[in-house]
Amino acid sequence: MSLTQKNTRPYEVVLNSLRRIKHRSINILKDIGFCTAEPQIKLIIVGAQKGGTTALYNYLSEHPNIDVPQQKELNFFNSCKPNEQTEARYLAKFPKRFTWNAPFYSIDTSPSYLLDAEDVAGKIHAFNPNVRIAAVLREPVSRAVSSWFMYKKLASPNPDWFVQSGWVKNNLKKSVKRRRNFGKNFADDISEEIEVLLDGNRIEYPIVEYGLYARQLRLFLNYFSRESIEILFSEDLKNDTQSALNKICDLSGIPTFELAPQKLIPHFVGDNKTVIAPENLKQLKDYYREENKALAALLGRALPWDHI
Repeated sequence: MSLTQKNTRPYEVVLNSLRRIKHRSINILKDIGFCTAEPQIKLIIVGAQKGGTTALYNYLSEHPNIDVPQQKELNFFNSCKPNEQTEARYLAKFPKRFTWNAPFYSIDTSPSYLLDAEDVAGKIHAFNPNVRIAAVLREPVSRAVSSWFMYKKLASPNPDWFVQSGWVKNNLKKSVKRRRNFGKNFADDISEEIEVLLDGNRIEYPIVEYGLYARQLRLFLNYFSRESIEILFSEDLKNDTQSALNKICDLSGIPTFELAPQKLIPHFVGDNKTVIAPENLKQLKDYYREENKALAALLGRALPWDHI
């Protein structure tokens, strides 16, 4: 989910403003007859909410051959039915360059595509079967805690913010409404969602469901080969950022680049200080146990959080 403006750092506000100015200037020049080239969408980034996709988006925006769209989360494939008209509007969101520039590429960073894999994986393949997928995964219990605090903050002024967001309103999979006392008790909110998931439904403000990585990735593997999907763990992205970026570039066929040391900074670090009781965390660990085993089997490797 997109965070509110107050959670955006000043330099990121300036960076986003410059992107908008560049995008608008090129469109104006195109309208008066200058020749511009359409971008090649080489990569779609999906993944765990609160898992590091914002950081990855910002790091890749520093690549000299990558122009990111003004908006990080486009959520096109889970909010629109792809057709000639909607795809034209989608492509218009990506930057353009003049034809005499060096080759350039763009990316779509929409974490919720992983959550909605059942609906979007086939649409993405139909749009471009050669696009590459990068999935960013984070240890699911700590991720759920971060997500709960974020939702709590967002729901406080407007309990209906979730159902009012575009990709939710247009999504075919309806959500069960949360109780109006959401955010008061972590254990109650988690238990409520688990009950809904066991009934085969999705709940408003999905928290637990985001961590069901194995079943979501399998849906992408129904359409894309394992070689065309890169699995990144938040721990690797944080501890060895340059290596993670090199893997993404190699996957996408984009030249690798060295990120300046001053650019290797955290993005949107959570500010929650409240400690969740161990017994409440155990409920989530127990729920995710089989899913984590399935993910390790799918990837053929141990998970970074197996020791937790």
